[in-house]
Amino acid sequence: MEMNRRIAETHVLVLPLPFQGHINPMLQFSKRLASKEGETTNDVNELIQLYEVLFSKRLADFIEKNQTCSQHPAKVLVYDSEMPWAFDVAKRFGLQGASFFAKCCAVNAIFYHLNQGTFRVPLEEPVVS
Repeated sequence: MEMNRRIAETHVLVLPLPFQGHINPMLQFSKRLASKEGETTNDVNELIQLYEVLFSKRLADFIEKNQTCSQHPAKVLVYDSEMPWAFDVAKRFGLQGASFFAKCCAVNAIFYHLNQGTFRVPLEEPVVS
């Protein structure tokens, strides 16, 4: 009972990367969140840096407006894993953050092993012997 009340009181902002393959998975995720009686809001190299700078400012403005004008201010920001800077914006406003991985699990595993140094690209040995 207490868990259902907390879910119903939690407003989650959902921030997908606006590129093919990112919007629909987070939209479906948002629908599942909303079905649990929580409230969700979907705002759906040089170019990426420009996008990050401009969108960070707009996201901050949007969160600030939401925090001051909403009866149920957001407590959590779910953002696309391709936009880690969104978490920094969320922290500035005291929001919790959750990264959403729109890629398939295999891609996430490859990135994990690259980060851990388990294997390097380009591969040093033939994959098939």
